[in-house]
Amino acid sequence: MSISRGVSLLILLSLVVLISFSVLEQDSHISYVFKAPKAGAEEQKSEEGEEEEKQDKKISQKSETQLLIKGLDKLLEDYSDVISAKSICSYKDGCSVASDRESSENARLIGVFGDIHMLSAPVLTSGRLLYREEIDEGTNVAVLDEKTAVKLFRTGEPIDRYVTINDTKFRIVGIIKHSRRASDMEELRLTIPLAALDKAGIQSDVYSANFRTVPGKGAYSKLKNVLGTWREGGTIYNLSKEKHRSLLPVRWGLSAIGVLALSLLLRLLRIFSKRLILYEKRKLEYSYFQRLLPIWVIKGIGMLILWAVWIALVYLLLNLTIYPVYIFPEWVPSVLVEWSDINTAFWNNRQDVSKLVEYRIPALIQLRFYHRVLTLLCASIVALLLKPYHKLQAKIREL
Repeated sequence: MSISRGVSLLILLSLVVLISFSVLEQDSHISYVFKAPKAGAEEQKSEEGEEEEKQDKKISQKSETQLLIKGLDKLLEDYSDVISAKSICSYKDGCSVASDRESSENARLIGVFGDIHMLSAPVLTSGRLLYREEIDEGTNVAVLDEKTAVKLFRTGEPIDRYVTINDTKFRIVGIIKHSRRASDMEELRLTIPLAALDKAGIQSDVYSANFRTVPGKGAYSKLKNVLGTWREGGTIYNLSKEKHRSLLPVRWGLSAIGVLALSLLLRLLRIFSKRLILYEKRKLEYSYFQRLLPIWVIKGIGMLILWAVWIALVYLLLNLTIYPVYIFPEWVPSVLVEWSDINTAFWNNRQDVSKLVEYRIPALIQLRFYHRVLTLLCASIVALLLKPYHKLQAKIREL
């Protein structure tokens, strides 16, 4: 193998390992993503008698977000055994945020509610994160990332200063480390209690209801059936399965490399077995069968062990290759050889990814990006290994 090819392989392998670790660090909860409801509570006139109509008294109604949260709590009362934590996040890109020094920037606005400890915790650089009481009560507080703070205030620690969104002021309580990923449309971001955004009438783009579930309880299928009745038109994602999907190129790349290695090992075993048999045959020309028999038994057992190891490696390789069907059982037709079942399985799988409108969250966008990158990297690694493989194959033939 040439030095340039070896260096290229080393770089590609390092990238694959780095991205694989990044995939594994992603959250593994179930998310139901849907269009954000209208923010803010509407005010309606009371209709109880003519006198009240004349006085024109107004009764404030609960907002759609509050009704959704209440409806979700009631809906999941019967599923407490499969759900250990739940939270709701809202996302809005291109939100105009102004500072008290009259500078403004567009940023991603993230609203949070519920058990936010189930989400990946950011790295805090100054101040503090949001308190649970602030999240529940909808206090006007915000956490910024470093770059947002610098852009708005020209300092990395603007604690207890204010940002203004839609004429509503939010006090800054913490600064987190800046990081931009492939899933971030906006470079800057703020995190604010969802209830505070709702009170201020700040409209989000999408909501994501997130659930940490108990393994082995069939939570995904149960939630898939009930969440559609809670909020129609949403899309449910199992981020644990999406992580496995992102790593499929690595699995199948390893399978391809394993096939190449096992084919070379098979050739070596065949040559070694053939030459051992010919060598022992030549011994019969000057030695008796009875004297050679014990050595033959030992050598035969050793050869059988080598072949058994090769068969075991083939078995492990097949398990590595087909293991995803246990994670994605929907890929497998009811009857493997029945065309109608194959056709039904194909279209059932296509329905989930062929929607004209799909609601996504940053974690899903990030995992899909990793999948595309890993596919390119793994295909390149296998392609670079083909030439050394053929050279080794030719050398083995010459033995």
